Amino acid sequence: MAGHLIGRARASTNDQDLTAQHNGRTALGVSEERIYVDQGLTGTNRERPTLQVDKGWNAFWTGGISNSLEVIEQITYLLFLKRLDSNQTRAENKVNRTGKPVEDPFSPTGIGGKGRPFQDFR
Repeated sequence: MAGHLIGRARASTNDQDLTAQHNGRTALGVSEERIYVDQGLTGTNRERPTLQVDKGWNAFWTGGISNSLEVIEQITYLLFLKRLDSNQTRAENKVNRTGKPVEDPFSPTGIGGKGRPFQDFR
């Protein structure tokens, strides 16, 4: 499975050394720029500048979603919608620049990869 590894090193006080955690993450193949550090932050201080997971979780929780799988489904759905919106905005910008119409991604015209017209699939 291709992807990026993300690591987190955490210590409750500024006096604690994160070297061992950091070295452990890099030994597992996590790149330096993808290791997020929470240091000097306790359970009472939840304003973590690097990971805003609590705010996201609270938004789902107050919306009535407490099951972590449902949260993942919702995040995936929101990311999908964001991608559709970005693609639409990009297409509209292209129309404004070029003046040429953009093909609808949900109703393509022409011939598909196997030589059949897209019209046959409607």
